[in-house]
Amino acid sequence: YTQLNLEFAPTNAFRDLQTALATIGATEAADIKGVRRQVVKGIGSAWRGIRMAEKGKDHEWAPWWERFKKAGAKTAWLENYKDPADLEARLRKRVDRAGVTGQMADATEAALEWVGMQNTAAENAIRLSVFRTAIEAGISEERAAGIAKNLTVNFNRRGDWGVYMNAYKLFTNAQIQGTFNLFKALAKDKRVRGVAYGFVGLGILESILGRMV
Repeated sequence: YTQLNLEFAPTNAFRDLQTALATIGATEAADIKGVRRQVVKGIGSAWRGIRMAEKGKDHEWAPWWERFKKAGAKTAWLENYKDPADLEARLRKRVDRAGVTGQMADATEAALEWVGMQNTAAENAIRLSVFRTAIEAGISEERAAGIAKNLTVNFNRRGDWGVYMNAYKLFTNAQIQGTFNLFKALAKDKRVRGVAYGFVGLGILESILGRMV
């Protein structure tokens, strides 16, 4: 439904952008002049840089992607391997494949990996742009990683009950974190409150127009 879903990447990226531009007002990066403009400007290049770096190719953003990962800022919906034993089992399975069936399985797996890479790039492009913007503005790498990691929904933070809650209702963790981050931004940034008031006003107007129609 997420990592291997072609439709999820563009729609989720749009939602993430809206959330990020709101919640950044509640972080240290809020003091950077024109931070929202800088972040938006860098997203496209960051997305291409992540894809190129994951393919082992050079790109201006590739070194930033490596710094981003080493700083622990990368987030994803799925973890590739639960433990070394799981990795060993998968490797043995691939070695044992043979013939047409094995080739078809490899092709299917390669296609799924490609979709997963696109979603990883979309999920982390905004965060990487924030990470670089923060560092270039003088914020430490450790703090920049923290800002980027928790900018929207940190899927690697879930608490002791997170797994069970998500099993009961998909994206419970994301809903809890998203709501908390939004209220934090509303409390700290008057610009975010202004946007929120605007959306409430549009909602009221939409309701009035709907009743008139």
